[in-house]
Amino acid sequence: MFHLAFPIVNLEETIDFYLNTLKASLGRSASNWADFNLYGNQITVQENKAFNKLTPIISTEGIPINHFGIILDLPNWNKLRDKLIKSGVSFLIEPKIVFEGEVGEQYSFFIEDPNGYAIEFKGFNDLNGVFLK
Repeated sequence: MFHLAFPIVNLEETIDFYLNTLKASLGRSASNWADFNLYGNQITVQENKAFNKLTPIISTEGIPINHFGIILDLPNWNKLRDKLIKSGVSFLIEPKIVFEGEVGEQYSFFIEDPNGYAIEFKGFNDLNGVFLK
């Protein structure tokens, strides 16, 4: 598990996104912050009036440079992808296969949360292959 904390623009909008779009569960919260269980990882968001929505910075390869992500087995990745497509979520990067036929073959897509954070979801046929070289 990991813990990630970051500033946000609007707590209500962010809670709605993580609960209803990503199906995270809400943990402890207060009037200006909230914890989420996102696939077994703790995400903490903290409302900060001085924070401005980010614009993802894209590398020359077309990947958001600043991003975090979740690794799923392929059946769960497919389930999430299909749910997001059905709900009309816009993808920063459409679902696709990456490193096809190579060590580390994976499925990937990127979405953006209401604060401009890029989130990558990776799917692996075999989670034991995540760190293979």
